[in-house]
Amino acid sequence: MMATPKQRKLLLLNNVIITNSKMMKAIYLSMLFFVSVVIQAQTIAIGGNCAYSNSSVSNNAPYTKSTNNFKMGINFQYAFDAYFVLVSELNYEQKGSNGDINYTNTNGDITLTYNKTQYLHYATLPVLFRLQYGNKLKPFIDAGFYYGFLVNAWENPQTIGIDHTVTSNFNRSDAGVCYGLGLTYQLNKQYTLSAEWRMNNGLMDISKSGNNARNQSNIFQLSVIYTLNGLNKKVDEKK
Repeated sequence: MMATPKQRKLLLLNNVIITNSKMMKAIYLSMLFFVSVVIQAQTIAIGGNCAYSNSSVSNNAPYTKSTNNFKMGINFQYAFDAYFVLVSELNYEQKGSNGDINYTNTNGDITLTYNKTQYLHYATLPVLFRLQYGNKLKPFIDAGFYYGFLVNAWENPQTIGIDHTVTSNFNRSDAGVCYGLGLTYQLNKQYTLSAEWRMNNGLMDISKSGNNARNQSNIFQLSVIYTLNGLNKKVDEKK
């Protein structure tokens, strides 16, 4: 027996809810693990970051092109020794995609092409495990996951008489994996500079239409880190 369009839509919605519930459970368990790890950390550092990002949203026609965006936030680092570090951030992050909107006449001929950009504004919380090596200059690799909460979404340029806010078209939650590599340079016992390339790949459908639209971002980030205790002192002692 063939399912009706309404039944197929309900089935798709149920699958999305189940998938998102499993993702949220995994994030919750990961956060519990994160808290338990932080308790055991021997060194704590804080800082700030700013970044350029190139982002896109898959399966979001006609918005099929990437956009140039930015992010900024607060860094937290928890070091177990000179090599293994747990990194977390609380960020304001702009994502989105760009596309050409075609207007046609009654005959179906394209009469006007209008370029628009969708901007998605998120509060994001990435958590990464970092492996680093060196003394003052340390190359590193890191990998982990992120969770994002959609604050608002809008289109630009705005069309007169049409609401440019499109927040209701998207799910509030987003989550995915992130990984990257970079360099840190220790200025002194307290301050460290960091430069990093990071890739974020979304795993959740952010569109309420069920198109399996997913965020993707290439991030180039600079950070300034202030060590509260321990880490740089330990490195100095190793020299």
